[in-house]
Amino acid sequence: MPFVTHSFRLFFILSMLLLIAGNCRSESFSKQVVYASTAFLNARAKELADSLEASYFKVTVEAPPKRIKLPLCPGTPEIKLVTPLAPGRQSLKVTCRERDNQSLLLHASISLFLPVLTSTDRIRRGSKVTEANSNWQAHDISHLKQGYFRDINQLESLHAVETIKPNRVLTPVMFLPDQDAAVRLPGP
Repeated sequence: MPFVTHSFRLFFILSMLLLIAGNCRSESFSKQVVYASTAFLNARAKELADSLEASYFKVTVEAPPKRIKLPLCPGTPEIKLVTPLAPGRQSLKVTCRERDNQSLLLHASISLFLPVLTSTDRIRRGSKVTEANSNWQAHDISHLKQGYFRDINQLESLHAVETIKPNRVLTPVMFLPDQDAAVRLPGP
C-alpha cells in the first residue's frame, strides 16, 4: 500500500508539472512560478499533513508584484524553500537556470487543520475539562500561537485558571496544575 501511495504522489506531481508547463507557454515567468510553487508546496504540505495526521490543509502562494516583468522560463523552474517547512508563512526562491539564473522570492502560507480540543460549555474557574464540556474541532494550527491540546488526557491533572466561554480553543495558558498534583519543593 505505501508503494501505491508513493507512486500516486509521483504521478500527481509529474502530471501537475506537465500541466503547468503546457498552460504557461503564453504566460509570464511570474505566473509560471506561482503555478510551479503551488504544486511544489502542495506536495510538501501533504507530507507535513500526513505526518501530523491533519484533517486537511490549504496552500496559498502570493503572486509577485505586477511591476516585475520577466520572460517565461523555457524549462522547469527550480524551487527551494527558504524557511523551514511548517504551518504558517513560507518563503520560496524560484530560479530559472536557462535564463541566467533569474529568480524571484515568493511568499506563501500553509494552513494545516488539526482536530484540537475546544470547550462546548462554560468551564468555570477551578473546574476540570471533561468529555461532557469539551469536543474536538478542526482548526488552522498556524493561527493558534498560544498552543492547543490534541488529547484530553493532557488536561487530566489541570484546572481552569479562569472561566472559559463555550467554543474556545483550549490552550495551555488557560490551565494550572491541581494543588494536590503539583510538585512541592522542600522549604529552606
